[in-house]
Amino acid sequence: MPPSATSVILSSPPKVAHSEPQIVPATEALRATAFADVACNSSDQVEQHSKKFSISQTRKQLPKFSHQQVLKHDKEDDCWIIIDNLVYDVTSWVPKHPGGDIIYKFAGRDVTDLFLAFHLPQTERMKCTYLIGELTEPVPVNQMQKDCRKLREKFIKEGFFQSSLKFYILDNLYCIFLFGLVLLAQYFGVYWGNEDWLGGKQNCTLFRIVVGGALMGFFWQEVAALLHDSMHSELFHEMRFDDMVGWLYSCVCFGISGQWWKNNHNKHHAYPNCLNPDGTIADQQQDVRPFFVQYPTVKPYVTSIGEKLLIKIQHFTFIPIVWFVGRYAILIDSYVNRSRKHANWELFGFALHWAWVLCGVYHAGTTWKHSLSAYAIAAVVEGVLHLQLEMNHFCKPMIPLDQCVNGDIDFYSFQCITSRNVRLVIPFEWRLHGGLHKQVEHHMFPLIPRHNLHKLTPHIIEVCKKNGVVYDCTHTFPGAIWTVIKNLYNIGYMENPTVVH
Repeated sequence: MPPSATSVILSSPPKVAHSEPQIVPATEALRATAFADVACNSSDQVEQHSKKFSISQTRKQLPKFSHQQVLKHDKEDDCWIIIDNLVYDVTSWVPKHPGGDIIYKFAGRDVTDLFLAFHLPQTERMKCTYLIGELTEPVPVNQMQKDCRKLREKFIKEGFFQSSLKFYILDNLYCIFLFGLVLLAQYFGVYWGNEDWLGGKQNCTLFRIVVGGALMGFFWQEVAALLHDSMHSELFHEMRFDDMVGWLYSCVCFGISGQWWKNNHNKHHAYPNCLNPDGTIADQQQDVRPFFVQYPTVKPYVTSIGEKLLIKIQHFTFIPIVWFVGRYAILIDSYVNRSRKHANWELFGFALHWAWVLCGVYHAGTTWKHSLSAYAIAAVVEGVLHLQLEMNHFCKPMIPLDQCVNGDIDFYSFQCITSRNVRLVIPFEWRLHGGLHKQVEHHMFPLIPRHNLHKLTPHIIEVCKKNGVVYDCTHTFPGAIWTVIKNLYNIGYMENPTVVH
């Protein structure tokens, strides 16, 4: 049995005595040789950046760099990365990077597995433009990485990365159907039929408030899954088109900044449940302080009296805060920290969102209290989504960011350690979770559409078992909630708390 992948620590990179060679961009001929295995055939892009090289050069003439030399280029104005033992200067590319500025966190380091996780083969030719050299010594790779890279190749060949047109058409039709029910329920009694069959005007108003509000919440929950898929480019595997429909799902339908969510979610996938050196949460989508301390490694950083009091009652406040406040928290966070990318389009989307929402809740009753009640019910129903999302990573290990960035724990093991699957037990529960109950599979291979995630499970279980990595899929949804509450109690009250997974 091989040692646990979680214990594999990359050895210190060797030092090389020679001075840093001159950096020049590679030619078309050189890149064709260096990247025959990744189909570097974008001649226009290569030609644009290949004026300084002679056609006679080969890959053997690539400049050589040691790990230590590359590590020096770890700044925003001097950003190098390593992919498959080749060195790239991406300083000019990061501001244009569709995935945001996440590259800066890994500047000067090996990002091979991270690159594979977020990019399909047809995008790999973009690397050619920024190739500047190769390493003198290869980056150490453990067995878990080798096995998962083989799995990725296998999944590509078997078509698991391909989206199902039928699935997404049906999913969109279901959302349209829900939206139609929202309009019908909230306008019912205003433009349709006689109120008397519901027992009078008061009962009809209650129907519009409760049923209309609940249906609006269900609509938000369903469209959130489509928002997630589009921002992962799982629908079309084409950034432009996915961002366009993502704008519709996020800004117009759900009411948040899609680019803000995308930037934070990319970071969440790159370093989930990570801690900064000062104890703050690097993974912003899991940053729940000061209300909760979800793992013992965070507790030593709790110094204020207020936060100490809050963690004493966190096992009581967890469900009310996440469930009932989640909708309002994500709206505020989105508007305050929204991305400046496509800012005007997003403002237009917000205007459309609040136009249909306010119009709906206005017609749900006869007073402003009725309207607020309808929106509150919608927020509570949609709040189940936030509870589901927290179950995926809450009270899983919180690990120093340096261990993730420096490769002390490999990418695939890191995703397994920090993620939790939910075991389905009742019919139609897949719909309740939006198909994202397979969180381990999703984090290891985030570009595979959620309707294919179940196909990955036996392969990933086999690889995890082989490499001694825990695959967490023991809890039902209520069981996961109960486990989290017990852990929050232990963290709040025990001096040396233990966490049950």
